[in-house]
Amino acid sequence: DAPTGTDEGRAMMEVAYDAAPGSSMAFSAGGPSPVTFANSITNLANFGCKVITDDLVFFNMPLFNDGRVSQAAQTAVNNGVVYTSAFGNQADWGWQAAWSPVQGSIGSGNSAVSGTFMNLGGGDFLQNLTLSTGSILNLAFTWNSAYLEGGSSLANYQVNNNLDVFLVDLGSGNIVASSTSINPNTDMAWELLGYQNTSASTSYALAFQLVSGNAPTRLAWINYGDSNVQAQGQGATTSQGTATVPGVIAVAAANASTPQTPESFTSLGGQLPFYYDTFTGAPLATPQIRQKPDITAPDGISTTLSPNSGLNPFFGTSCAAPQVAAASALLLSSKPSATNSQVFFQLVSNAAKIYPAGSQNLVGAGMTTVVPFNLATPPDPSGDPLFPA
Repeated sequence: DAPTGTDEGRAMMEVAYDAAPGSSMAFSAGGPSPVTFANSITNLANFGCKVITDDLVFFNMPLFNDGRVSQAAQTAVNNGVVYTSAFGNQADWGWQAAWSPVQGSIGSGNSAVSGTFMNLGGGDFLQNLTLSTGSILNLAFTWNSAYLEGGSSLANYQVNNNLDVFLVDLGSGNIVASSTSINPNTDMAWELLGYQNTSASTSYALAFQLVSGNAPTRLAWINYGDSNVQAQGQGATTSQGTATVPGVIAVAAANASTPQTPESFTSLGGQLPFYYDTFTGAPLATPQIRQKPDITAPDGISTTLSPNSGLNPFFGTSCAAPQVAAASALLLSSKPSATNSQVFFQLVSNAAKIYPAGSQNLVGAGMTTVVPFNLATPPDPSGDPLFPA
């Protein structure tokens, strides 16, 4: 970790080592930027690491295409690395919808904003939001225009539309927060709206404006604030980055003391649409649908860190992901010739089915269980192990 970090990397390595004792380990910091994160993945793979795990998200990672970090993870997987990633701890604090336009106006007086807004149904362009006093909204808003974290000069990653997001106090009608970056200048189809409610008012609304350029076909946001925020239509996926990459094992969490129940905060997944080619950013004729998460592992694990660190016991998908990395290492130690796809298939096909039907978008295939390969040559999986042909 960085000198000012929380030592979460150490906690992850302890969890992995306890589950796969004797494993050789390497560490590379994921921050302070997505470029650093992508380089760390590449460096670990080039160093010879057969299994890589991470738990890091930057809010400006694309949701509808693969950014720099996801491209690095996909390259590692393509080169044979087993890659596990924390699916996230944002519960269902997300929203997605197909774009539909309506003319409208928000705010008042000199601060009023008029133009083309997202139609949320019946001509309503305000997405109602309950924001408890003292609660924090930290909204990563995006749409399906391909971009790379930090922007790019490559032709397919030029953002040619400009969207803004506003927060309106419904009591006063005033705009109390906004994010209005000029997206063609930043070359990122992304806005970050932050607000802490210090008032007694709890009734707010979001509004999404198309300022210029072609309309997108899909909008989305993930709230990285707190749970005391509830929005109209909330309940879409809340994972982004490496955990959404094909071949990366995306890991949900369940408390070790109650493994039959997913953690209330584990991120909601589902069938995630990707509109652009992974490495070129070229538009796809039809979106690629990725079913995530892939599997669940326990959290609430003891470490040697201080109890005041927040990492002993260690909770979250950040604790779950290194356990699946350790399970992968155990499988590779028993069958060094196994491919990463065979390890993936072995894990998901033997996951314990301890969750109710219909829980797949929260837990994937089930709870991680290490079942040794029992064939001289492990079978090559065909198709998606979660949806076999």
